[in-house]
Amino acid sequence: MNIKDIVRCFYEERSNTCHKTIASAKRADKFPYVSRVWIYGEKVLGKETVFAYGESVGTIKGVDRFIEETLRRKGIIGEDGQK
Repeated sequence: MNIKDIVRCFYEERSNTCHKTIASAKRADKFPYVSRVWIYGEKVLGKETVFAYGESVGTIKGVDRFIEETLRRKGIIGEDGQK
C-alpha cells in the first residue's frame, strides 16, 4: 500500500456522506459533525473529528499528522510511505 493511494476526504456523520472539501461537508447538514477520514479501497484506515458543535475541534493538518503517525505505529504504512 502506497500512501499516495489513500483517499483523504471529509465525512459528515449526520448525513452519512463523504466530501472532498470541509466547506461542502459543513453545508451537508444544519448542525454538521465532520470527521477527516483516510480510506484505502473499501476500508477506513483512520478517522478523527475536525468540526463539531458549531466550531473547529482540530486543524486538518494536525489531524492528518495524527492519523499518519497512528498508521505508522500500527505498521499499516512504513516510514517511506509504503507498505
